[in-house]
Amino acid sequence: ISALQLEYSLAERAIEHEFVPFGTRHGAGIMVWSPLASGLLSGKYRPAQAGNAGRLDGFRNTTHPGFQKFTEHNWAVVAELEKVAAELGRGMAQVALNWVATQPGIATVILGATRLSQLQDNLAALDFSIPPALRQRL
Repeated sequence: ISALQLEYSLAERAIEHEFVPFGTRHGAGIMVWSPLASGLLSGKYRPAQAGNAGRLDGFRNTTHPGFQKFTEHNWAVVAELEKVAAELGRGMAQVALNWVATQPGIATVILGATRLSQLQDNLAALDFSIPPALRQRL
């Protein structure tokens, strides 16, 4: 195994206990997909708007993983991410992407942008560091 491609974000951290140590032990980098949790960590969705899920709306009555993100726990993650982003003077997406990209064992992050401005904003996530005290809050 030379790489693992796994979902990982502030809203989906299950890989931290098994896959990250495995990858580190065996020299397999982790390629992260859905680092913004289907847009949840970009600030696109809010608890009051959870019933209006934009592009995910067509999957409302299915087991689509996008709807499994709208939980009380993840809304708390979004609220704290928003505070940390404001303290850093950065967008929520930039902070969420920076956090993922700089976690132990992460080799690369797969980005998805529909506009050039989104891509540019995403790439700017690598232009700063999150101080340890703020990182711990995330």
